[in-house]
Amino acid sequence: MILYEHVLSSDCYKLRLMFDLLGMDYERRPVDMYPGHADQKPAFRALSPFGRLPVLQDGNLTIWDAQAALLYIAERGDASSSWTARSVEERANIQTWLQVAGGPLRAVAAARARNLFGDASSEDGLLDVITIIDDRIVEQEIHGSEWLVSDRPTIADVAVFPDIALHEDAGISLDAYCGLRRWLGAFASLPGFAPMPGVASM
Repeated sequence: MILYEHVLSSDCYKLRLMFDLLGMDYERRPVDMYPGHADQKPAFRALSPFGRLPVLQDGNLTIWDAQAALLYIAERGDASSSWTARSVEERANIQTWLQVAGGPLRAVAAARARNLFGDASSEDGLLDVITIIDDRIVEQEIHGSEWLVSDRPTIADVAVFPDIALHEDAGISLDAYCGLRRWLGAFASLPGFAPMPGVASM
């Protein structure tokens, strides 16, 4: 598989994480978004119609949505279905958190882009989504699990982790979010985990 990516993109990081956690080989092809704006050029738009990263290619298949690519990698590389759904209920819960990662949690990525690159993206709902995720982790801990959906880490955790782990780049303190801090530490302890620039010490 070929991953078109940028080293500072949280969406690209989640795919690199999934490859690493599964011990899968893949090829990285950097795209010069900053400062080169290569993501807006016709050659890249042929791969990604909206000019967004990451893009995953596997043979004739091209996937240009981060959550869809994450699911594809997990289903291709995880024969035991440890990272994906094992029941209808898990599938629904995982899908919900993939939607959070691709929707409300983008406020954190917007704050990072503002701080790192001077972007003017909207950050509406920034602390709301952080609080909601923290509440979920605490609720799961009460029921004996340290993960978002199940008693084991799933792609829901992989999807949400990067933007939360990059909280310092976004100018967010997690001092008041004990559940998130414990969850980040648990995730960073997983075999195969690899950090990226900006990921705070766990």
